[in-house]
Amino acid sequence: MAPRRRRQGGLMEDADRRPLGVTAFFAEMGERFVDGRLEEMASVWSFPCPIEMDGQLVVMHDPGLFRDYLADRRAAALASGMTAMTPRISAIEMPSRSRFRVWLRWLYHFGGHVEEANHGTVYFMAVAPDGCLRIEMMDLVQLPSDQSAARIA
Repeated sequence: MAPRRRRQGGLMEDADRRPLGVTAFFAEMGERFVDGRLEEMASVWSFPCPIEMDGQLVVMHDPGLFRDYLADRRAAALASGMTAMTPRISAIEMPSRSRFRVWLRWLYHFGGHVEEANHGTVYFMAVAPDGCLRIEMMDLVQLPSDQSAARIA
């Protein structure tokens, strides 16, 4: 067994030292969504999967329910003219025991312009024993509007 290195607060696991490919993972998720490859998209989620939206917890109990949810969101996105979506990652937490969080906002592409999502997303991730990334939970965080941000400032 390979020796483990110490880090502040505990042991650094082998998975903590390997590049995780988080940006490529989420870029692929965006492509799968737009292309309608929802089965592939659901394959990287752990079920049951809690998703917090608008202050309420929704639990996706199985891949079929999740695919239905994605299909509804995809239909609405395509009807609005969206042609692509790409991630803009704000932060990636240092893995601890093969788990970490990713903060990102999605950029939605519409023909000649790009719009940024009005919410942030926190993905709770795990590195599976085979080295693949899995999504264990998702939290949609509503961001303040320009008006409320101006009131705070």
